Amino acid sequence: MILVQAEDIEEVSVQWENVSTWEEMEAWLKDHKSAGGNLRLTQDIAITGDFIYSRFFSGMNEPGNVCVDTGAYQLIVEGKLHFAGGPNLTFTGDGEIFRVAKAGQLKMSAITVENRSGGCAIYQEEGGTLCVGAGTKVNGEVHYAELPVATAYPYIEIMVPKGGTLAECLPSAIYAHYNYRGQDSSSEMFVEWNPEAVESQIADRQRFRLDGRIVGGTQLIPPVAEVVFFDRDITFSETQFYEYSTETLVSLYYYCRGEITPQLYYSLDQETYTPVASHPNRIEEGKGQALIRLLKGKDPSGCGEDDILWEPGDPPISFVFGWQTEEGEQYSDVICYDGTGGVTAGKPYEGNRGGGTDLGTGIQVVQAANSGSPSESVLIPKNQAEETSTGSNQRENTSEETPDTTGLTKTAAASTGAEQGDVKSGGTRIWLTMLITGAVLLAAFGLSGVI
Repeated sequence: MILVQAEDIEEVSVQWENVSTWEEMEAWLKDHKSAGGNLRLTQDIAITGDFIYSRFFSGMNEPGNVCVDTGAYQLIVEGKLHFAGGPNLTFTGDGEIFRVAKAGQLKMSAITVENRSGGCAIYQEEGGTLCVGAGTKVNGEVHYAELPVATAYPYIEIMVPKGGTLAECLPSAIYAHYNYRGQDSSSEMFVEWNPEAVESQIADRQRFRLDGRIVGGTQLIPPVAEVVFFDRDITFSETQFYEYSTETLVSLYYYCRGEITPQLYYSLDQETYTPVASHPNRIEEGKGQALIRLLKGKDPSGCGEDDILWEPGDPPISFVFGWQTEEGEQYSDVICYDGTGGVTAGKPYEGNRGGGTDLGTGIQVVQAANSGSPSESVLIPKNQAEETSTGSNQRENTSEETPDTTGLTKTAAASTGAEQGDVKSGGTRIWLTMLITGAVLLAAFGLSGVI
């Protein structure tokens, strides 16, 4: 056995690398994700954009230690940053390590943040969000923002009943997701609206979006409500568009008053309307849903009876319901979608006739001549139609009567789709329902990749 004096042991040299910009630091972190290493800042660094950094491991491949020494400088979070470090990711320095700027977002899971002087290690400005996740160790103080920060909202709808006013229906609180004192949560939050900015839309009683402001807190984005007027016996409600590589799945909800057998039509010019073969397939307590598939590309051979050839970049597509009454044909409001966002109100038509709107000078169904869709007939203005037999391929649907004496504020999860490979055409409405349900679940879980 050889005994060695302590003073004879040479100190192991630690190799440090220096960075002065976020681009350099981001590249270094990616390059040293597995092997580990030691990094020093030479100045303050502002972190912009979205960045997710995960070093959790499985099996025997435990990553090496990563140590970031900020020294007298700090990391200023202006973008969206998530560090999920596992047991071997440490940020250390002589002052504030992280400063979360207004509108910045910092989330930490299982990392170590250490102020060697014992002072403030993380500072959250008002309007920024900070989430200190499980397994995170902070040696030093954390300065939290005083006010909660609203980060997201489910779908917000304000339904104004026939004869009612928007002022009577405005909610004073909405359900919101928010960040407060290092944690993400959700509950109702007070809100103020700005109807003065949309007085003309209110007077026209056409659907529109109404901006709000969170009271008693701050917000990353303002709440926006969809205002709909239930003046017609059928009025469109929430709409959802799920974009895929070969198609767009469309879900159209609507309110229905009384028992009506409606036919859904679409148009690319708000003049000529073509009936959609599918009908609303679910009506519950005065609310129904129509499911449609918009196929991208111009090949009609792949169209099923429920499909429409349309893709973003084409003229905006509009939808309207029509049905027969003792007084004649009646129509719902018109909604329009251009592929870039939510729906807008279609252009108003003259000739209101008690609960519905006459499209132009009135419309009738005529036989289509090579319309380029699976439908067998189209709707055109009466003054353009030739004398011919009419028909509208309808199926019966009924709904229970919906009271219209009070306003309704509705919140439901809003969703977006993700890229998907080719999907066989001509699916049934049950198949569409399964796909849309899957898209909602994926969006709800918020699955995202990591670098």
